[in-house]
Amino acid sequence: MNRSLQRASALLRCACGGGLRLGDDALNCAVCGRKYAVSGNVVHFIAENGERPFWARQLDDWIREQGIELDMGERYASSPAKCLGGAEQAERFFGFIAGSGDSIVDLASGPSGYFGGLFDKLNDRQLLIATDASAAVIHAHSATNLDTYKNFLMLDIDLDKPLPFRDNSVDAFMGYLVSNVAGYMELVREVCRCLKPDGRFAVAEVFYEKSGPTDLAFRERGISIASYEAYIEYCQGEGLALSESRVLYAMTGKLDPSDEYPLGDDEKSEIRALYFCKAAQ
Repeated sequence: MNRSLQRASALLRCACGGGLRLGDDALNCAVCGRKYAVSGNVVHFIAENGERPFWARQLDDWIREQGIELDMGERYASSPAKCLGGAEQAERFFGFIAGSGDSIVDLASGPSGYFGGLFDKLNDRQLLIATDASAAVIHAHSATNLDTYKNFLMLDIDLDKPLPFRDNSVDAFMGYLVSNVAGYMELVREVCRCLKPDGRFAVAEVFYEKSGPTDLAFRERGISIASYEAYIEYCQGEGLALSESRVLYAMTGKLDPSDEYPLGDDEKSEIRALYFCKAAQ
């Protein structure tokens, strides 16, 4: 078993809430006996025959149909500045996360490779845990880091379910365009539960005009955090204090005619990097 898995087992928990013990080829729950299979640097919280989230199945189908090769080494090098609005903004984002502590979790890691800007900022004690439910994405990140970056672990998880981390156990969470997670509001609540007091949360997310067509459409679906103002208010209500906000990109209308959002032709939206800290207890 690799060292990353040994260290992560102290952070992780079973769906029943029980702690996990490291076995030969699985993490075993000390309470209910459930086993979570381990393959290389991947822990599978989705069972081999389990149903993956709709968005993950869609992504896998798209990658396969388009014949896309997920060269993560190249993406780790080129994507951070591209995704985060330039080298200066990427430096700020990853510097904030790297300055947190020894356990760092990336949410809905996806195929972009944006978190490649973090690797050269981490010390030997810091563990980076990526998360996704797309089989293609999991394989790509796992294969790229198996022999090159030892302080890396991939979790095969459904982010619409409670996070498999113990309360107050994680030093930092980060994410890039996480809003494809259906239960995004519940995910933010889970982030706050799992963060240590004074833990950090950095996210780059798209926001729409408050009370604009897209915001109102999301509210009708029970999603009240599509605007920047509502997102901040919700996070603060969950115990996350905003320390900084930066606009990465500002847009008007759809970037591509096939995009679903924003709904209004002249509706403004923006991608912001937000920096939060969990209140000390």
